[in-house]
Amino acid sequence: MRVQASRVEIDGAVSGEIGQGLMVLLGITAGDTKEHCDFLVDKLVHLRIFTDEQEKMNLSLKDIGGEMLIVSQFTLYGDCKKGRRPSFVAAARPETAIPLYEYFIEAAKQQGIKKVATGQFGADMQVYIQNDGPVTLMLDRAGIANEDGQSHQGLYDFAYLRHIPNMTVLAPADEEELRLMTRTACAFDGPCSIRYPKSAVSLPEGYSVSSFEIGKWLTLREGTDAVILAVGSMVATALRVAEALAQDGISLTVVNASTVKPLDMECLRRVFEMERPIFTLEEHVRMAGFGSSVLEAASEMGFQPRVKLLAVDDYFVPHGDHAHLLRDTGLDDESVIRTIRTELNREESTNV
Repeated sequence: MRVQASRVEIDGAVSGEIGQGLMVLLGITAGDTKEHCDFLVDKLVHLRIFTDEQEKMNLSLKDIGGEMLIVSQFTLYGDCKKGRRPSFVAAARPETAIPLYEYFIEAAKQQGIKKVATGQFGADMQVYIQNDGPVTLMLDRAGIANEDGQSHQGLYDFAYLRHIPNMTVLAPADEEELRLMTRTACAFDGPCSIRYPKSAVSLPEGYSVSSFEIGKWLTLREGTDAVILAVGSMVATALRVAEALAQDGISLTVVNASTVKPLDMECLRRVFEMERPIFTLEEHVRMAGFGSSVLEAASEMGFQPRVKLLAVDDYFVPHGDHAHLLRDTGLDDESVIRTIRTELNREESTNV
């Protein structure tokens, strides 16, 4: 782990401490050898993950004169596939692990690193880390999961991430935008989260996302009656819904709101100024979700738009077939079409 500083304490006393460099948690399993240690040490010492003057990851630990803290960590081989308590049988026994742990430390020192600090094998250690640089969280199974069980529903990440200062929250519309986002996040100087569903999502024929910029949304379809601000996998749904309603003479604008935080405030201002009904569409709980953030932005900018939040209600979504669960939560194509028709009819009745 790349750090600005790190230390390990045993019984309240500092056992090892470093400044800028790498904090290495070292796990050893049966079958590991000195050759494996040599390979890992060489890789760590020469891995170019520190930034140069142009803010590019182009420098190694040796290049920056960095330091290394090595801490033994058998729990890296914890196996949670079965039961409710991790199994550590894959971790090497002390008579095997200790000699390799000590060999790894000596191999690191032989590389000419400025400082090599350590913990103590088998001790109860407290490790303190000051991270150096950005991190990207890749959130698999975003939205309503397929038949993986109730606990796998990815419906809460916007709520627990967007309130964190400096956090960037992203949701791609399809596989290509996921690629673009990942490249952007790797070069971005700040923490990011990227959520994506278990199964691939494709946009309807004739639509594509060829560019991505943090904080900038793309209008994929222009309309005159209402606006759908859609997030992630729901962008494809929004486009299909717009195509279907166009057959009935209802013209919808569809916006790919790929950045949940920060919002595209310029785009939102333009949408609010249209004074058209707005529908937010997300595969996420309604509370503290994307739609909530749109209403927060409207309040901050002094607008009072008519906004309908299409999201998951306040309940635990059970295990089940993805298509059936979308229907049950009102997020399948037909349910969204019915909701939009109802709201627009209500709008017409109000204006008469």
